[in-house]
Amino acid sequence: IENFGDLSSADANSDTDSDGDSDLVEFTKGTNPKVADYDVTFSLGDYGTLTSGSLSQRINAGAGATAPEFVTDDYWVFTGWDKTFSEISGDLSITAQYEADDDNDNIANSTDTDRDGDGLFNDAEIASGTDPDDSDSDDDGLLDGVETGGGIFSDSTDTGTNPLVADTDGDGLLDGAEVTAGTNPTLEDTDNDGLIDKVETGSGTFVDKSDTGTNPLVADSDGDGLLDGVETELVNKINSAPKGDDVPDAISIGSFEPGLISFDTLGSNTSDTEIGLYDSEGVLLITNDDTPELSFQSMIQLELVKGTYYIAIHQYNTEFGGNNFEVTSTVEATQSFKVNVRSGSFDIENDIMAESTSESANNPLWFSVQIGSAPSVYDPNIDNSDSDSDNDGSILSEEIAAGTDPLDEDSDDDGILDGAEATAGTNPLSNDSDSDGLVDGVETGTGTFVDSNNTGTDPLLTDTDDDNVSDKIEVDQNTNPNDANSYPTRTLTAEATSNGSITSTDTHKLGANTTVTATPDLGYLFSAWTGDASGSDNPLTITIDGNKTIGATFTKDTADTDGDGFSNHDELVVHETDPADANSYPGKTLNLNISRNGNKIILQWDGGTLQKSANLEKEWINVTTDDGSPVISPFQIDINNKEEFFRVTE
Repeated sequence: IENFGDLSSADANSDTDSDGDSDLVEFTKGTNPKVADYDVTFSLGDYGTLTSGSLSQRINAGAGATAPEFVTDDYWVFTGWDKTFSEISGDLSITAQYEADDDNDNIANSTDTDRDGDGLFNDAEIASGTDPDDSDSDDDGLLDGVETGGGIFSDSTDTGTNPLVADTDGDGLLDGAEVTAGTNPTLEDTDNDGLIDKVETGSGTFVDKSDTGTNPLVADSDGDGLLDGVETELVNKINSAPKGDDVPDAISIGSFEPGLISFDTLGSNTSDTEIGLYDSEGVLLITNDDTPELSFQSMIQLELVKGTYYIAIHQYNTEFGGNNFEVTSTVEATQSFKVNVRSGSFDIENDIMAESTSESANNPLWFSVQIGSAPSVYDPNIDNSDSDSDNDGSILSEEIAAGTDPLDEDSDDDGILDGAEATAGTNPLSNDSDSDGLVDGVETGTGTFVDSNNTGTDPLLTDTDDDNVSDKIEVDQNTNPNDANSYPTRTLTAEATSNGSITSTDTHKLGANTTVTATPDLGYLFSAWTGDASGSDNPLTITIDGNKTIGATFTKDTADTDGDGFSNHDELVVHETDPADANSYPGKTLNLNISRNGNKIILQWDGGTLQKSANLEKEWINVTTDDGSPVISPFQIDINNKEEFFRVTE
């Protein structure tokens, strides 16, 4: 009333303060009709939420409005109001302004150098091919900024992964999932156990090769000494089954001892059945579609060793492929087939050890048989270190230490079980531990030779009887490898040789080494070996691996060791001087004059010594008187019709 005065006669439409509201309206609002005031309205738009203050205000002319308090939604930044409101002069609507903030860092995209907040500058992302508006360009659960692309994982802030490839290592797991799980997103097999990370599901239960249940961070999940990948392969090796097209699970007939086994068949609706036998790898071993004794049956027989075998049966016109259990038939007829298992060669009178019958729906029917003890199933989640799956006497931990095959009772196929080799001290990884050429299985160590399959020799000694002839050679030559006085011999013969000789030729032990020496005559040198020997080594070591004949060649020693102008051969053989002494050399004829006087020959010379020889190659001797003194010139000799040579030497 104080502001309005007496309103009884007031004009309801009068507007004293000219603010657009009549005095009556202002009376109703409670504002001063004598002072102009205006409505101010704030709008927060779609991205703001009021926390305090008023969105609608009545402000006196010239006064300022008070902005309300509010919070901005995530991923948006408040950038200001669209109008000023510090001095109101009329009704006013004010709207909040916003800009997108993709990385929610309270910096608007227009001014943010890292719009997606992934730790990489926008320009860098454009250059590298990542999306500057997508913090995870490959949608692998990792920010582009931590995927440094170096290929080496350091930690969650430097993963080394490719920001453009969701599964950098190709193991089937997203990079982000691997970082979360603790596996290495740059390695397909983090624990290097032979299994990619994806199949190691960590459940603790083995399902199959694609879900092993093993720990992807532990190479040997069950701690039994075998890598998870190795055990998984063993599981598959044990559980092998036909894998041909449309082949159903094989029906087990039973387990039988190794040896000769026959199988025969009978079909319910056919007079001609066909049968094929495959090994565990799918290789066809034998097939037959006709049995003479039973025209309506088929029969096969084969010597079978330990292992798992698969039998395919169908009627006529069945084709058995050689590999991968490939069996096809052009005839379709639902019927039952029966297979009988008999010991030994096929004989209808032989007792049936086992039989099995099942119905075929057009396709060949499969059966399986186990020959010998089947190994137990390995599980990479269970400690099998104390197990002996192949029944060879060595538990798994021992086989791991030795490097033998835990599913093969005789890893080196020498006829001795791995466990027995460990006890005996032979090498279970070598079928010939002493490298003598005999497999360990025949070297029975009894000391008594029976035959080539029971030699009685020591499998750890190459030469059991220490006669310098290996056990293998003695067995091959039919001598006793356990008796040092029994050994094979061979002859070494020397060929007739001129100008020298060969020593040490005789009878020798087969396989032994002997040394031969070539000795040249005076004035000659050894040149080379001939016959069953070669080269020029002297002495020469020869291995007696058979009867041998050898020879040697010798040549004149043409060297002049003392440099006196005469060869060593001539000084030694012709002149009998010392080839190593330059002061010892053949003299020259000194004024040797020859004349005849009747039946006498007169020799005259000046100085020197007269010598004679029967021929120039024979020994020269001094011509002397009866008392042994050299003759003096002149000297007469009788003509006696024999050839003699004379010379004078200093």
